[in-house]
Amino acid sequence: SLEHPAPALAVPSLVRPLRVAVVRELTEGSGVSPAVVEATHAAAETLRKRGAVIGEVSLPAPAQALAAYCVLSAAEASSNMARFDGVRYGKRSGDDGGLFALYANSRAEGLGAEVKRRILFGTYMLSERNRPLYFDRAVAVRENIRNRLLETLEQYDLILTPTAPTAAFRIGASLTAAQSRQADLCAVYASLAGLPAVSVPFGKDQDRLPLAVQLTAAPFAESLLLAVARELENR
Repeated sequence: SLEHPAPALAVPSLVRPLRVAVVRELTEGSGVSPAVVEATHAAAETLRKRGAVIGEVSLPAPAQALAAYCVLSAAEASSNMARFDGVRYGKRSGDDGGLFALYANSRAEGLGAEVKRRILFGTYMLSERNRPLYFDRAVAVRENIRNRLLETLEQYDLILTPTAPTAAFRIGASLTAAQSRQADLCAVYASLAGLPAVSVPFGKDQDRLPLAVQLTAAPFAESLLLAVARELENR
């Protein structure tokens, strides 16, 4: 939706000293596992050996960012999923008990537990009573985070963080809703700010479960983002 020239398809080589920021809150006592912290520092060291300048920055508390993301994403889900009523979009229930029953049963049959949870949570957040208490405050947090990230990216080319606070979950692992939300802890900054980001596999923990780091760039800096991601992949 923006008027902007398409970037070159070819990923450029790194031709100048790269400035990379590591987020202090995601490497010090923030619920991020030691193995993930070690991988993040190792990724920074890999880039340092290739000539990058590594710095450390502070961003709004991850827990605050995660809370804002949960509120905003649920509100968006509630608004967007309202169209799935069994009439215009989505599964249509065979129940002929009237219009309300059609809506209720179509959604009950066609939507999964997590989707229902987000719709209910988002609708609650958007209610007249709760909107000023939660949604409007989350919007303010989002704007603060976006401004802080853009300020950081005026001084640095990229921001380096873990992708998730833990190693990958085992296949078939059963997660609680709280665990699922906590897994987004490191990734919500880029989502809230609307910035391009990429996750790169980077080693394994002591149980041989995959670890990953994330790079975030300024708007329309995808070519640089992919170039550095390739450097980490080819370490």
